[in-house]
Amino acid sequence: MASVLMQREIQAQLATLGAQDLLVTPALGDMGSQDFNRSPQAVGVGEQAAQAEVDGIRRYQVDPARYAAFERQHRPPTYEAPIVAFVDVLRDGTRTGRYVEQRLQPQVGRPLAPDDVEQQVATAYGEGRYQQVQWRLEERDGRQGLVLAPQDKRWGPDFLHFALRLSDDFDGSSNYQLISELTRTGLSDQGAELKLRVGLGEVEEAFAEYYRPFGRSGRHALSTYAKYRATDLDLALMRGGALAEFRYSQWLGGVRWAYSPHPDWELAGFLERGRERLRLDVGNPSELGNYRADMGSVGWQLRHDSIDSSAFPSRGQRLSLTRQHYLDTLGTADSAAVTRLQWDGAWSHGRNRWLGGVRASSAHGGDDVLATYGFLGGLGNLSGYPEEAIFAPQTALARVVYYRRVAHADSLLTIPLYVGGSMEWGGFWQTRDAVNIDGMQTAGSLFIGADTFLGPVFLGYGRAQGGHDSFYLTFGSLLRTLDGF
Repeated sequence: MASVLMQREIQAQLATLGAQDLLVTPALGDMGSQDFNRSPQAVGVGEQAAQAEVDGIRRYQVDPARYAAFERQHRPPTYEAPIVAFVDVLRDGTRTGRYVEQRLQPQVGRPLAPDDVEQQVATAYGEGRYQQVQWRLEERDGRQGLVLAPQDKRWGPDFLHFALRLSDDFDGSSNYQLISELTRTGLSDQGAELKLRVGLGEVEEAFAEYYRPFGRSGRHALSTYAKYRATDLDLALMRGGALAEFRYSQWLGGVRWAYSPHPDWELAGFLERGRERLRLDVGNPSELGNYRADMGSVGWQLRHDSIDSSAFPSRGQRLSLTRQHYLDTLGTADSAAVTRLQWDGAWSHGRNRWLGGVRASSAHGGDDVLATYGFLGGLGNLSGYPEEAIFAPQTALARVVYYRRVAHADSLLTIPLYVGGSMEWGGFWQTRDAVNIDGMQTAGSLFIGADTFLGPVFLGYGRAQGGHDSFYLTFGSLLRTLDGF
């Protein structure tokens, strides 16, 4: 349709050409307006066509003095940035106008800086609830200000997402994880949300959270949540004793306060109360029994996130540091604590991208508080092991992931396709005293990834030291959270 409309306009313009005009027609052949990846070739064809018309073009040249006078007349005037006096958000197309207003309010009283405005608008748009966010500079009563027009997604305000993970070692062991998540947005003009998540497969999960920003600047937020998770644990992976299989389950509820001094940073404190249970499914009941315990904890968390994409990032960093204390005053039978650290950084050069990362989890105190344990296993997470197959009090992982885009990045209709691999170094131990470099093992993977409308999809193979290997089909990001079980 676009080609037909352009062709009609072109024919109308050609009809206006006279003796004073010159028409240059490059021989583009089968190159069309959608072939952005062939732009260098099109430029070369255009240069050849122009060279063939040099004699006709020369009749338009002027002497240097006349051209210098032309340049003087067309210099842009000196620009003095106006002071932003107000921020006005048009609320006809959104239910969260206050959220956008708070993000742009720091611009008031400052000289207009379009790059800063664009960054703040992009941050608001990146929340995922808007179809578009437009802005303009407007004068009212002699004052200059910003007028923003956010448009909620027409397919919202409720969003349903799915994720799927599959792994198979082609030796009789496989697992899957299917996750569905419903998010209700726009529950307040500051951007309150309700999130419901259900998971089936290797990990059974149910999660509900109500999140509400508050305060004049909207930098504070309070959330309440409840969750249930359960999975099978193989005792042989934690120690060299008799083979046994347990069913581990956890119920808890909590409240979390967060403060964001900057869009990329967040400091939070939380309080949780719940119960965990370990049930023996396979093994000798006389040697290995069941376990059930109440638990209550307080903790704090520092987060930073400037990653540009959760699918195939090309720049930015992500940091998470969490300290959580399980206290007997809150109902924990045996006090314990856990520290969790995660860092990811992304770099790119052309089509080449690198993702580096470090993650660690260290528990001490009550050995029976299984909620303090960490997980390893899965593509890029000690590849070669099945998804979350390793469950231990002490875990550590360092990795470098490389991927390269093989489809043209500037082609309009091409799905972004990547090939890559990872090198990993990780380990898991029962106690802090047992942690040592000799206990670390190497792992690696090769994969093909695509950025689809369903999210990132990976097909890969991983192998770890000791002969552990698995094939993976994963719907979801290589970036993982580190919030324990």
